[in-house]
Amino acid sequence: MRADKVGNERYSFSIHLRSSGLVETFYPVNDYLIAEGVWSQKGLNALSFTKKQSEGGRKRLTEYAFQREKEAVVRRLNQGEPEYLESVPSQVNDPVTALYLLRFQQDLTPASTINISVMGSREWHHTPVEVGDVQMLEVAAGQFQAFPVSLDLGLFNKRKGNGRTTVWLSDDLRRLPILVKSKVSIGTMEFELTEISEGTGSWLTEGMSN
Repeated sequence: MRADKVGNERYSFSIHLRSSGLVETFYPVNDYLIAEGVWSQKGLNALSFTKKQSEGGRKRLTEYAFQREKEAVVRRLNQGEPEYLESVPSQVNDPVTALYLLRFQQDLTPASTINISVMGSREWHHTPVEVGDVQMLEVAAGQFQAFPVSLDLGLFNKRKGNGRTTVWLSDDLRRLPILVKSKVSIGTMEFELTEISEGTGSWLTEGMSN
C-alpha cells in the first residue's frame, strides 16, 4: 500500500491464474486480474479493475473504472468504446477487492451468513457469503486453524454453477487467505498460501477494530 497525492492509502492487488497438467496442453489459461483502489479504516473502495485473459488461444482485455461520486462504472472491452454502466451503488467493488474486503468484516464469524455487493460483467449483484466451521488446514506455509467462506464472485461463471469461490481464512485477526478454490468451465482453480512475510499488520487490526 502507498499514499496518493491527497494522503489516501492506495492498494493494488494482482492475481495470476495459469493452467497446469493436461489442461495446459489442451486449453492453456494465462489470466491476470488487477484491482486498484483506496483503503481506509472502514474498508476498501475499488477505483479500477482489469482482466487480462488468455484462454485456449483467445485473448480478451476488460477494464473497469469506478466513478463513485456518480454511482457509475465505465467498462471497456478490448480497448474499444467505453460503456457507461449506471446505478452502481458506492458499496459495490470488483471481485478481487471483494475477496480481500472479507478480511474487514467484523461479523464474518464461523457458521454465519452475510451479503456483499460485487461487480460482474455488466451488472452488479448482491451475493450471500456462507461461512463454515473452523478446521485445521495444512498448506505450504504451515498449519492453520481456518474457516471456509463461499460466495459467487462472478469471475468465471460462463455456465451455471461456475464462479462459486471458496476461500479458507485463518481464524485470527489477520484473516489470512490460506486456500482458495473456484469452479471454472474447464475444471477447478486452486491456490494456497506458500509464504508469510512478517509485518506489523496494523492496517488490518485497526481497520477491523472500527
